[in-house]
Amino acid sequence: MQNEFKKAYVDELKEGEEKEEKTIETMSAKDAKMFPIMAGGTLCFLYVLIKYFGKDVVNKLIMVYLAVAIVEVFKELLIPVLGKAMDEGKAVLVEFKVEQIGLNVRISQMDIIGFVFSSFFVGVYVWSDNWLLNNAIAIFISVQGIQQIFLDTF
Repeated sequence: MQNEFKKAYVDELKEGEEKEEKTIETMSAKDAKMFPIMAGGTLCFLYVLIKYFGKDVVNKLIMVYLAVAIVEVFKELLIPVLGKAMDEGKAVLVEFKVEQIGLNVRISQMDIIGFVFSSFFVGVYVWSDNWLLNNAIAIFISVQGIQQIFLDTF
């Protein structure tokens, strides 16, 4: 009887590991080769934006980008506190896919709560222009990005 429970537990663990392995995104050699090209293109694009529109416009564009990114960060920070149930099932308010361009949009109650927190946080930063809030935003985004990385080889 005990062996049956042990086998069932081991089988369940193996199934869980297989599910996790299927969702892990890895970087291929082609991706690694494309990274410098994409980074160079991005820097050239930023140079052109600064040259023709000025640094103030570019700063505002980057702040909008960070405001959108920090919504996801706050969402992930609030999931342990408020629970995963507010991010799945009936809590999903909008969900649609556009297969032609690979767009998958999903908005849940947790996204709305994250948006409220991040809007307040970014609003206070824009109003005060305090370097501590800038560093906090950068740390939040960096920690969230590092949590998403899976390194299978070094």
